[in-house]
Amino acid sequence: MERLKIIADGITDIGRARRANQDKICLFPQWNIFVVADGMGGHVGGGVASGISVDTIHRYFADSRDLNLLPSERLLSAVREANLEIAGKGARDKKYLGMGTTIVALLIDGMTAHVAHVGDSRAYIIRDAGIRQITSDHSLVNQYVGNGLITKEQAKGHPLKNVLTRALGMSGNIDVDITSLQIEPDDIFILCSDGLTNMIEDEDILNTVISCGDDIHLAGRTLVNLANNSGGEDNISVVIVKCTEA
Repeated sequence: MERLKIIADGITDIGRARRANQDKICLFPQWNIFVVADGMGGHVGGGVASGISVDTIHRYFADSRDLNLLPSERLLSAVREANLEIAGKGARDKKYLGMGTTIVALLIDGMTAHVAHVGDSRAYIIRDAGIRQITSDHSLVNQYVGNGLITKEQAKGHPLKNVLTRALGMSGNIDVDITSLQIEPDDIFILCSDGLTNMIEDEDILNTVISCGDDIHLAGRTLVNLANNSGGEDNISVVIVKCTEA
């Protein structure tokens, strides 16, 4: 099989504790690109930073930039350009100094999925009735877990769980993680901000998406409701992308 039918839907919600929604989601089906960005909580201009990130990616692909590059390289270039735009605005306008955003972006090219990410917004894949996290959080507590200093359970309630080790806008140079994987029929990709994953478990994501069947709009709304019912401590954003045989 060389072609896929791709359906996608997204939702973003302010949650129950924030005064503003600094998350941004974008679906660009014309290029099979899907993005979630989470403006850095508590930082001036977090919503501006997340907005710049999705606008820059849109402009990059709309202008048909770097067509000589591989799809994964183009996605990487677009994210790096977004970083420069955010850092540049902060340098020019002091009221935005220190603003930043996470980003997780999915590009589907034929039977291959490319995921780029910076920060702790996540990408998951649901396949064969199981869920797997594709990305690895760029956070202090995740480093602690990796170094064996704390357990995954301890990380969930750690007072430093929101401290990022990487975010767009932190510096002019950014290390962007990119992962490529082959797609199988009926794969489902989930992109989300930590407002979802800090409130519910991976198993809840899996069970919700499977129980909603082909209705991915319902799945997204149900996930947001679950996060809000668990406290809704942050903005909540979810993009669901389902790949089926054309």
